[in-house]
Amino acid sequence: MSPSSIQAPARRNRMRYLAFLTVLAAAAALFFSTGAAQAATTPTSNGGVTQISNRPDNGHGGFWSFLNMKRTLLVTLAAPQPKSTPSGDLAYNVTITDAGSFTTVLGALTPNQSTVGLKIAHSVKGSVNGTYNLTVFAPADDTLTGVVPTTEDDNFSTTGSGFVSTGDWASQAFASKTGVTVQGGKYDWIYRTVCGEKWDDSSQNGDGNLAADGNITGKLCPVPYVYGGHVVAVSYTGGVVAWKESLLGWPDNTIKCEQVWISGYGFGAWDPNNPTNPGTSHIGFTCDHSGNSYNQGYLRGLTKGHTYALRIVPATGSYGPGNSKPIPGAHVAYVDVFTPAA
Repeated sequence: MSPSSIQAPARRNRMRYLAFLTVLAAAAALFFSTGAAQAATTPTSNGGVTQISNRPDNGHGGFWSFLNMKRTLLVTLAAPQPKSTPSGDLAYNVTITDAGSFTTVLGALTPNQSTVGLKIAHSVKGSVNGTYNLTVFAPADDTLTGVVPTTEDDNFSTTGSGFVSTGDWASQAFASKTGVTVQGGKYDWIYRTVCGEKWDDSSQNGDGNLAADGNITGKLCPVPYVYGGHVVAVSYTGGVVAWKESLLGWPDNTIKCEQVWISGYGFGAWDPNNPTNPGTSHIGFTCDHSGNSYNQGYLRGLTKGHTYALRIVPATGSYGPGNSKPIPGAHVAYVDVFTPAA
């Protein structure tokens, strides 16, 4: 038998076999690609940013302040799954990040009650920043398809329908809150006031209830202020104004600076009901390095026969657009300038 008479049928059979394998491979590829597409529709993370307002804050003596802050939530499927995961559940890693401000409640018990019965002496403002890392468990058939709200106004109460506690916050990321449980974790919130008080509420210290953890007692401190604003000299197109500065309350008593907002003809106007929005007013900046509690500013570009209103604000920063910032709580001075008509 010649080699050709033997090999030809073998080649045909192999070709049919390879063709059959190709069909199987195509079917398998379709099967697995469809499965991958289905798996991709199940998210492994979810979260959102919520602007929270008027939220009661609890300390070791009860409610002591109200919060206005931005809360960021991130919930991610844990990989690998911890051995402590209950049967029928999946574990998720959660991070909550807060950044904002607080206002103390006059007469409330301070958040740190290592001195039992200590009360807040004054209503003061401050900053709050914190993180909370924890683990939650949810039924395996639940999904990370919940909607985290963009705003939450608690209206100074924890009993409103919109209030969600910090412990339950992560449950909003799930399609169903039923069966979502919290294991707990590490947390650290730091509160500071402009007068130097600090309270560290942390799982790494005494839960904010030891003397070393600090406290917020509503301490008042001197705030800078300017007063006695007056015109030194004025011409058709310019002038000199001056004012006095308080002795205490400045970040640095050797360098006292002020923003000078000018409104009037050619300078637009600022809104007295919204002093943080000067509109199109011109904003100048001047600093006194002499330490003598007296400063003055020079006006140029005025127009004769017009009235100009100046608002003088204690500030920090430096020369240049946007580089200076008003000092929170500072008191301001006002000066009117009248340029001669002829």
